[in-house]
Amino acid sequence: MIRRPPRSTLSSSSAASDVYKRQYQRRVRGASLLEMMVGEEGGENVVHFEGLDQRVDAVFGGLGGAGDWKLASTVRLDPGHEKPEDQPSQESKQCSISALDVAAMASRIRAVVFDLDACCWDPEMYQLWGGGAPFKHNRDNTLTDRAGAEVRLLGDVPAIWDELSTDPAWQHTAVCVASRCDEPEWGRECLSKFLVNQAVGRTMMDCLSGELCVIHKGSKKTHFREIQQTLGIKFEQMLFFDDDPTNIREVGSLGVKSVLTPRGVTRDKFLEGISMFEFDHLFE
Repeated sequence: MIRRPPRSTLSSSSAASDVYKRQYQRRVRGASLLEMMVGEEGGENVVHFEGLDQRVDAVFGGLGGAGDWKLASTVRLDPGHEKPEDQPSQESKQCSISALDVAAMASRIRAVVFDLDACCWDPEMYQLWGGGAPFKHNRDNTLTDRAGAEVRLLGDVPAIWDELSTDPAWQHTAVCVASRCDEPEWGRECLSKFLVNQAVGRTMMDCLSGELCVIHKGSKKTHFREIQQTLGIKFEQMLFFDDDPTNIREVGSLGVKSVLTPRGVTRDKFLEGISMFEFDHLFE
């Protein structure tokens, strides 16, 4: 249950007994429906969030299972929610992550953390044993190791990293690496040679600072505790991308919002991660 401000602060002439419903379809891991009901209950203004799936559960920061959530502070709702709708509009049915206000979400994210092998690039470093460093940068922004094997970036990694490092919306967000790469020095060399902006020669490493590039063996929880200590932020303010479901579960248990990337960090996966912060302002 999320308590609203007194009705006097909202523009509505509807009777107190009215209950209004709006439905929003969100693209999550398999589309699901988030149903919001707004109305009066026991003389108090309340909002119910129902039909929450596991993905949206995570957004609410582990406040409980399916059902109502309580919040001590009040939440001012858009007066537009006061308008009764018997059926969801066509526009709300088609609402998707691509329509979210990315700038608003970005202001709530203090760190975006990436795995490397099979998440940002392919093949994985251990698959280059027998070759490996030094790596040669090619005109098509691939790398070639000393045995001639090619390493390429996955998904939309260059554009996403460049956006994170240059777009003013992300000026207060750190770009970090949390990797268990088998060859840490090879990984760092690749970071220093892969370009995210070929026009200006900006590399992946240029988007990072040394202490935020955490590459070593062990549980990814350890990586995240190091990053948290360096930045002095909450786990809930971090966004993580990884191709390994085990890492997603482990890091997610800390409160980090985590996205599985079986085909690398694509724009869709990036927006999926951003959208996980959509409701965070309700619990500030």
